[in-house]
Amino acid sequence: MSIRKLGFPLNNDSASVQRLSRRMLRAVALFILFVLLILRAPTARADTATTTIGVGSTPYAVAVNSVTNKIYVANILSANVTVIDGATNATQTVSVGTIPRAVAVNPVTNKIYVANSSSANVTVIDGATNATSTVSAGASSWGVAVNPVTNKIFITNYGSANVTVIDEQRTQAIPIFVGITPLANNLVMTSTPTFTFVPKNYSSPFAPPVQIVYYQVDTWQNAWSAASSTDGTTWTGTTGALGTGVHVVYAWAGDGAEATSINAAKRAPRSSSSPIIGQIAAYVFEVVPSASVSLSPSPLNFGNQAINTTSSPQAVTLTNTGAASLTINHIATTADFSQ
Repeated sequence: MSIRKLGFPLNNDSASVQRLSRRMLRAVALFILFVLLILRAPTARADTATTTIGVGSTPYAVAVNSVTNKIYVANILSANVTVIDGATNATQTVSVGTIPRAVAVNPVTNKIYVANSSSANVTVIDGATNATSTVSAGASSWGVAVNPVTNKIFITNYGSANVTVIDEQRTQAIPIFVGITPLANNLVMTSTPTFTFVPKNYSSPFAPPVQIVYYQVDTWQNAWSAASSTDGTTWTGTTGALGTGVHVVYAWAGDGAEATSINAAKRAPRSSSSPIIGQIAAYVFEVVPSASVSLSPSPLNFGNQAINTTSSPQAVTLTNTGAASLTINHIATTADFSQ
């Protein structure tokens, strides 16, 4: 038997033996790890479609607005976008440019941007009304991306070797913003909280007074509620009944022009009327359960007690019957028992 073929040293160099032993141990450990990974690997399972929704011809791109639960599918050959309601799977069709190759959503402003390759432009869809407008772009617009923090949109133009940048704020005809006064600790213990809105019109050189403030909770797709004001400066609005948990209140403001446009849209909901409004503000808050306590027994009856004597002690049980925590720092007594 040849010792050299086994790879063991023929001398008594202990360092060489230790290095060889470590190499062998590492090799064995790696082999064991490899086997364990194979044994622990999950069995591949194919996802199965549960629902099929009809869209346009040659659907090529898709984008989702998680705030409104709407899905937008760009259909190349039919030159339109299918809007899918994520809650019901109901669809609507919005016409766009020629050969729409990309679609992106700005969840902050609820605007959808569709890059049209052959018509060298971008279709901007108002997510609230599905009304559209068009912005020129470069040749063969193939891609679109949205930065919701800066409200800038970037279009890649394959044919003209450049990028078109759209600044969404510049499309705001009336720069009206609304502040939402925060709640204490962003918490409220009533299911119907009241919010205070403070709008401001930054138009220049003349800023028309704000005449309307609208708000709603947790979505942009329900009916907007009108806030009220007695001085035209501060507005208030009370929500409907809300469950416990985290919620978002949205609000926007406008002048009389927006009110006229909204009324026109209500009379003809399928028309292209799209009110130009100020930027939509959002505020996150939490509805927490209120504390509730009960006393037993109640009331206490000490009977007649002589002056300067101590009555017999009576036990009182205080029970928190609510879901919120309750801290009692002091118990006050009144009348003859005042301290």
